[in-house]
Amino acid sequence: MNERFFLRLAVLIVTTAYALPASSGEAPKIAVIDVEKTLSELQSWQEFNALMSAEAKLAEQKLMQMKKEVDRLEAELAYFKPDSSDYQERRAVVQERMKDLSRAGERAYRAIEEKGNAAVRAELARIQEHVRKFAAAEGYDLILDSRAAIYIAGGRDISFDIAREMNKLYKETDKKDSGQSTEREEATESK
Repeated sequence: MNERFFLRLAVLIVTTAYALPASSGEAPKIAVIDVEKTLSELQSWQEFNALMSAEAKLAEQKLMQMKKEVDRLEAELAYFKPDSSDYQERRAVVQERMKDLSRAGERAYRAIEEKGNAAVRAELARIQEHVRKFAAAEGYDLILDSRAAIYIAGGRDISFDIAREMNKLYKETDKKDSGQSTEREEATESK
């Protein structure tokens, strides 16, 4: 693991040396960003997490209902003789319901995990795009992920700047979307 880290760091240093303007005479303008901090500050990410928490809670409730049904069926087994065919049939039903419960739990977990992974990829792509725009607008030569930089003299942390700009755009987009749906609703009502 340490070898990979140092290899990445070496590649980063080499690419940085070629990427920075060599003849300008000025020190390159460098900033760092803590992507995790930026992500946690995004309103869109916070709303997504709230939705995912609600979805996980709903899935948990459904699984608990299934578990109660399995428990009820299992308790009913006490009324049958273990060597009777009714007992064997009901025992098979209980086992099948337990398998169903297990599969439902796995499906719910996978679905939430897949949505989370897709959302992370989408948000990271958005962050990356906003960092590019920010760098161009503010004249930065290099912006590093703070986890990759051990030390940068005079490097500015732009994590909250990016989050603030993205939240501003998110709110503007949300207002536009709300305004369009309101206009559509008004047009539908007037017909």
